[in-house]
Amino acid sequence: NVLSQGETPPMDDNGHGTHASGIAAADTDNRIGIAGTAPKCKLMPIKALDADGRGDIFNVALGIVWAVDHGAKVLNLSLGGPDGKTLRRAVEYALMKNVVVVAAMGNSGKNEKAYPAALPGVISVGSVGNERVKSDFSQYGNWISVAAPGEEIMSTMPTYESTMSRLEFKNKGYDYLDGTSMACPIVAGIAALVLSRNPDYTPAEVKERIQSTATDLGKAGFDPEYGHGLVNAAKAVL
Repeated sequence: NVLSQGETPPMDDNGHGTHASGIAAADTDNRIGIAGTAPKCKLMPIKALDADGRGDIFNVALGIVWAVDHGAKVLNLSLGGPDGKTLRRAVEYALMKNVVVVAAMGNSGKNEKAYPAALPGVISVGSVGNERVKSDFSQYGNWISVAAPGEEIMSTMPTYESTMSRLEFKNKGYDYLDGTSMACPIVAGIAALVLSRNPDYTPAEVKERIQSTATDLGKAGFDPEYGHGLVNAAKAVL
């Protein structure tokens, strides 16, 4: 269930969500840990997957609708799965209600669609490393919007035991992870910054702003590996 419809304090028994959340919005200028992309923005943590990071698209769709109905302005979906009418309708509902939807391209390294990244109107995010080259694992295709750093990203982890600390030997508190799941919340944070400056922007205008201010990578212009290029937060906001 989705946080028992919002009543249960959300505990991250996996670790992945806490890591993505820190990238998007960890507090900054406090000499602790890391700096999030949009540190003044509030998080609305919604649990739709189990301790192994698995679940069904129906619960993800429920989570999307719950977030929209409770005032979320940007959705970070560091997840992917098969297409489905329920998920499509949830994403369409979010966009119709002026909520920005940001999703990870996926980590198979192939030219194959993952959803919701491949749905219309979604800001779909691929990953690059320090050399600004597409990560080997990053999925690609003509539905990609932009790329963001997704290799060896340091961020917050649960301070208590989680699946990642137990099975993947990740540290409690802070650790590194790789994935389009890490690139995605960088862009969600930038979307929040853009909305902070331009509160009347529609999801389409936020997407266009992030794409048009990106630094071109790969072949000149749009390409299926990098989309419109590497996100540039300063340009997007200023």
